[in-house]
Amino acid sequence: MKKIFISMFLIISLLCISGCEMIDEEEVNGMYFTVTYDYGNVQKDQITILYSNCWPFFELEDYGITSVYPGDQLYIEYTGDMMMQESYPGRVVGVKVKNVQLVERKAKKVLEENIDRDEDGYIESINGNINNVEYIIVDEKLNYMLLSEYSGEHVYQLEFNHFTGVVDDSILLYSYLAFDPSSKG
Repeated sequence: MKKIFISMFLIISLLCISGCEMIDEEEVNGMYFTVTYDYGNVQKDQITILYSNCWPFFELEDYGITSVYPGDQLYIEYTGDMMMQESYPGRVVGVKVKNVQLVERKAKKVLEENIDRDEDGYIESINGNINNVEYIIVDEKLNYMLLSEYSGEHVYQLEFNHFTGVVDDSILLYSYLAFDPSSKG
């Protein structure tokens, strides 16, 4: 590997010395974004998918990603000077997206002993709901309902990916799901 690198370096150096012009390529930068959902504030009675509370600025399908869920982390490689509008929802401008990777998602089932239910089986509260999430996504089409109206037995949440460099504890939980999304995406 070192020999290949050294050989390539020598060839490029010789070409530059002999008068060739090097093309100045734009620097590729990368940044992690956390998928967030807005439940009915942006579009009445609909989930709006946001990336770190900003409008989407690329199509997921262009990068082989078919679905994202709150708490998913996307690593976005781009060129240009990124500017983020600070309104809600914000806008990302000044970039050309080169690549998007969905960081491996891991879901964990919420243990039944952490769920407080009423006598009819509806959820009253979930221990550890630090962001006071009020809704549960019930299917892959992003239909959702109030957590207090859900009596199903399965409740999942995405585990936070500590290796992304994002240290904001408030992103530990963005939603509950009535299905395991680990194999989706």
